[in-house]
Amino acid sequence: QMQGALQSGRRVGAILGTLLIPLLGPRLGWTPALVILCVCALIQCAAALFIREYPISREVLKRVLPLKQVLQDAFSHKIVWLGLFFILFFSATQATGNLISIYLLSELGWSSSPEQMQTFALVGGLSAVGTALGAFLTGRLPSKRLTSFRVYLVFVIVFWILTLPWLLVDRSPENLALVYGANISAGIGRAIGGVLSMALAMRVCPKSIEGFTFALMMSVSNFGALVVGAKTASAFVERLGGVVPALFTMIPFGLISLVFLYPLLQALNREGGETEAALAQFEGVA
Repeated sequence: QMQGALQSGRRVGAILGTLLIPLLGPRLGWTPALVILCVCALIQCAAALFIREYPISREVLKRVLPLKQVLQDAFSHKIVWLGLFFILFFSATQATGNLISIYLLSELGWSSSPEQMQTFALVGGLSAVGTALGAFLTGRLPSKRLTSFRVYLVFVIVFWILTLPWLLVDRSPENLALVYGANISAGIGRAIGGVLSMALAMRVCPKSIEGFTFALMMSVSNFGALVVGAKTASAFVERLGGVVPALFTMIPFGLISLVFLYPLLQALNREGGETEAALAQFEGVA
């Protein structure tokens, strides 16, 4: 639920930004528009000052694990390795968002005129609406549902079904209603993948080194989306002669991720069951 609220809340700001900046830019100039962005960033930094943190004493720092032990603890866990490979390939499918932007700006030629750039901003806002909606709804799922392999399998299938409208856009690119609808559906699909991968990444992190492991998972996730997925997609764009066919080259990444997901969920569920049994035994003794 927290991941759903986080991901949907982020997109509310994205909606406002994508709608306001293209409207303000042509009227006020791009310098004021960039100043507005900078002010928003400063507000975000100022808000961080109100986050309550516990004071860190020297005694606490003495208990911090040395780097060697942190690396050993992290990479000696089978669960961590499975989680890293899963999120690498699962995140590679998120390159679809970049492909869609390339398709609109280059193949449809929207970058050639200010009016079409404003339409592109509106499309981006609608995509953010879909992302916010998908993140919110996925975040409402009970946590127990996220331990089922079938749930992830269904969501992978749903993700690609939500990408199918781009085939219609490719046949009728002048139909803006289709473009708007395809962006909303694709945004919902990306949100589903984002919430599920973040929720699973938090479960993978071993106790006492959660911060290090989660940062490592996010780094691998970014590498999968921005390098593995993007480079693969760009290579297929050249071979297949179009962006929309390349969208569906991301399907194998989703299937490969499921290969690592099945043993990962089994290990996590087994570990969770052992923890619950130990707690029940401890309460019985107490």
